[in-house]
Amino acid sequence: MSNPNVKSSFNNFLTFCNTFSIVHGAVGGVLAFTIPYLGNGLGSLGNGLLYIAYAGAAIFIADPCVTYYGSKNSVLIGLFLMLIYTLSVCCSIFVSSVKWYIFPFGACCGGIGAGILWTAQGAYYVKNAMEYN
Repeated sequence: MSNPNVKSSFNNFLTFCNTFSIVHGAVGGVLAFTIPYLGNGLGSLGNGLLYIAYAGAAIFIADPCVTYYGSKNSVLIGLFLMLIYTLSVCCSIFVSSVKWYIFPFGACCGGIGAGILWTAQGAYYVKNAMEYN
C-alpha cells in the first residue's frame, strides 16, 4: 500500500464501514424500542411508514439520486435521513406531546434514507474497489 491513492481509498472504505455500522446499529436498536415505548398504534404506524417509504424510495428515488449526486454523496444523504429517524424516536419518547407528528415524519425520512443508502452502498463499494485495485 505504498501508493497514496490506494491508502486513501482504503481509509475511505474504513470510514464508510464504521459510519455505516454505527448508524445501522442505532437504527436497529431504536427500531426494537418503538412499539414498547411509543405504543402499538404509533409504533406500528411508524414502522409501517418506514418500510413503505423504504420500498418506494428504493424503486423510485434511489437510482436518480445516485446518478445525480454520486454514490458517496447519496450514502451521506441516506445516513443523514436515517439519523433523522433515530432522533425522531428519541424526541418522541422524551417529548410525548409531539410524538404523533415527529415520529411518522422521522419514520418516512428513515425509510427514504434506507432506500437511498442501500442502493448507493453498492455503487460506492464498486467505485472504492476499482480505485483500490
